[in-house]
Amino acid sequence: MKNKFPSMLWIAGAILAPSNSQATDLLTAWRLASENDAQFQAARMQYEAAREALPQARAGLLPVVSAYASHAKARTEQTSTVLGPAPPASAATGTGSGATGSSGTAGSTGSETASDAPLTAAASDGAASTRSGSLAEPSLLDVATGHLTGDTGSTTTSTTSGTTSGSGSGTTGNTSSAASGGLVPISRTTVSDYTAKSYVLQLRQPLIRMASWHHIEQAEASVAAAEATLQAERQALALRVAGSYFDVLFARDRAASLVAQREAAAGQLARAERAFQSGLGTRTDIDEARARVDLIAAQQIEAEHLIRQAERALATLTDERWPAETLAVLDASRLPMDLPGTGELERHLEEAEASNPELIALRRRLEAAGKEIDKMRAGHWPTLDLVASYNDSKSDTVTAIGNRYKTTQVGVQLNVPLYAGGAIDSQIRQARANYERVRAQLDAARRKLGQEVGKQFDGIVQGIARIRASEVAVSSSIEVVRSTEKGIAAGTRNSIDLLNARQQQHQARLELARARYEYALAHLRLRAATGKLDEAALERVSGWFKRAPDV
Repeated sequence: MKNKFPSMLWIAGAILAPSNSQATDLLTAWRLASENDAQFQAARMQYEAAREALPQARAGLLPVVSAYASHAKARTEQTSTVLGPAPPASAATGTGSGATGSSGTAGSTGSETASDAPLTAAASDGAASTRSGSLAEPSLLDVATGHLTGDTGSTTTSTTSGTTSGSGSGTTGNTSSAASGGLVPISRTTVSDYTAKSYVLQLRQPLIRMASWHHIEQAEASVAAAEATLQAERQALALRVAGSYFDVLFARDRAASLVAQREAAAGQLARAERAFQSGLGTRTDIDEARARVDLIAAQQIEAEHLIRQAERALATLTDERWPAETLAVLDASRLPMDLPGTGELERHLEEAEASNPELIALRRRLEAAGKEIDKMRAGHWPTLDLVASYNDSKSDTVTAIGNRYKTTQVGVQLNVPLYAGGAIDSQIRQARANYERVRAQLDAARRKLGQEVGKQFDGIVQGIARIRASEVAVSSSIEVVRSTEKGIAAGTRNSIDLLNARQQQHQARLELARARYEYALAHLRLRAATGKLDEAALERVSGWFKRAPDV
C-alpha cells in the first residue's frame, strides 16, 4: 500500500502544477466565447437574417422595372375557303372500266362518259373541298350578271363495277356544270415563314398600397425584436461562461482540498506505524489511517475527472482550452459585502421591466403581431399603381406577319378587391389569434422575470449571510483541529478524531468557496435580469479575481 502514495502525489502535482503562462480572467474568457461559441454565432446569424426583413418590406413601395425579349423562327399555314366557278367538265368515251356521270342543268338532262377526268369525293355538308391556289374568287361582274344562280341540291352517288353515276340538279363530287354558271367552295392554303420578335420594357411604381406600409412597420418591429433577442443571447452567453469558469475554479479548490487531506492522512498513517513499531500504538490505528488514505485517493480520481470535464465545458464556449491552474482565482478581499439598501428590490424590478431584453423582444413581437392584423385588413382596400411600358414588336402574332409596331404606354392601374372567397377575413382572424398568443407570452414572461429578480436579489442577500457564516464555520473547524490535537496529546482523543476534524475543516473551506462563487454568479444573474449585463459589468466582476498563486 505504501507504493501508492508517490503515484497519487504525482497525480495531484500534475493537476495543480504551476504554469508560467499568463492567467486568464473572466472577461477574457467571455470575449473569446463571443467570437467562437457556436450557439452565439447561430444567434448572430439569425439576427443578420432578420434584419433583411426591412429592406424587403421597403421594396414593396419602390418601383419595379422589368424587361422582356423574344426572338423566334415561325411558320404559319393559313387555310381559307372561298366560292369560285367550277372547272369545266370534259366529255370522253373509253373502253374498259370507267366513270359515267350525269349532271343536270336548268331545264336539261344528259349523260357523259369520262375516261381521264379525276373523281372527286363530296364533303359531308354537300360541298366538296378542293385544294387549289390558282382559281380566282367570283368577281362583282359575275354577281351582277346572275352567274350565282346555280343551286346546290341533293346528290346521290353510287358505285357499281367501277361506274359512278349521279342524278339531280346540283354537283357531282366537287364539280357542277359549267353551263349552269354555279359556284363551288374552294380551299386555299397559304404558308408563311417569318421571324417573330418582341421587346418589352415595363416600369411599375406603387402609388397606394396600404398593406405595404403596414408591412414596413411590421418589419421594423420584427428587426427590433431580433436585436433584443440577440442581446438576450449575449447575456446568456456571459452567464454560461461565468458558470463554466466558476465550475473549473471550484473543481480546482476541491482537488486542492483533497491533496491537503491526503497529506494529513498520510502523515497520520506514518505516525501510527511508528507508534505501533515502538509499542505505543495499535494495529487498529494503522488500519483506520490507511482506510482514510485509500478513500481520499478514490476521491482524488473523481476530482481529476471533474476538473477535466469543467475545462472541456469552458473550452466548448471559448474554443480554447486552459488548464485549471492558469485561471485567475477569486480574491475574497475584493468581494463587495455591503447589504442592499431599502427599496433596492423595487428599483431592480423597475429596471427589469424597462430593460430586460426578453421583455423588449416580446413587446416588439406584440407590436409586429398588431401590424400583421392591419396588413391583413388592408387586403380589402384598393391599390393604385403607375404603369409605363414600351413595346417594340415585329410579326409577333399571326395577324401581324410582316408588320412592326412600337407602342409606348403610360397610365395608372386600379385594383379593387371585391371578393376573395373569405380568405382575407380568415387571415384577419388568424392574425388576431397570434396577437393574443404573443400577449399571453408577454404576461407570462413578465411574471417569471419578477420571480427571477426576487430570487437573485435574495441570492445576493443570503449569499452575504452565507459567506459570513461559512467564514465562522472555517474558524470553528480550525479550533476543533487544534483542540483535537491537544486531546490526542492528553490521551482523550485518537488519530481518527483528528482526521475527522481536519476533514470537517476542509469541507467548511469548500463550502465557503462555493458560497463565494454562487454569490458572484448571483450578481451576474441579477444584472442579466435587469438588462445590465454588458462588458462593463463583466469587467467589474473580473476585478474580483487575481492571478492564481503557484501551488
